[in-house]
Amino acid sequence: MSKVVSTSDIPIKPVSQLVPKLQKNHLSDAEPTASAYMDAMRKLTDPESHVKTIEEELQETVAAALGKSGAKVLNAIKECEAMKEKIENDEGGATDENIAAYEELRKKAYHFRWELTIHRQACGFVSGNYKLIEELYVIPPRIDKVNEVVK
Repeated sequence: MSKVVSTSDIPIKPVSQLVPKLQKNHLSDAEPTASAYMDAMRKLTDPESHVKTIEEELQETVAAALGKSGAKVLNAIKECEAMKEKIENDEGGATDENIAAYEELRKKAYHFRWELTIHRQACGFVSGNYKLIEELYVIPPRIDKVNEVVK
């Protein structure tokens, strides 16, 4: 029958004691370790290059996600502009239903723009973020009544 080991039975060492040991055993080529496998791996690979590769992949993923967020805002703004043009130029386009649909599209565009702002902040773009987003992603003004634009 196997003995159950409690976590209280495992001695806990402070991190300050473990880090130097890890550095000595895994990062230094000057002192050989007991592990022939680790010695061979150190000769074949460079840990720094792997970290750089992972950082680049992460940056590419963040950039792609920000691009998708920006595209969502632009698509919502285009939908708003198309509906606004329909309301202003088409005969019978200025119905209460179309104006309500336009307002819903505006709300959607504002929401997507807000999401992009938050997403950019989470990625570290905080200085001038609000101003830049409002300048780049302008949402069309409200329309309250037939052919009446409200700013």
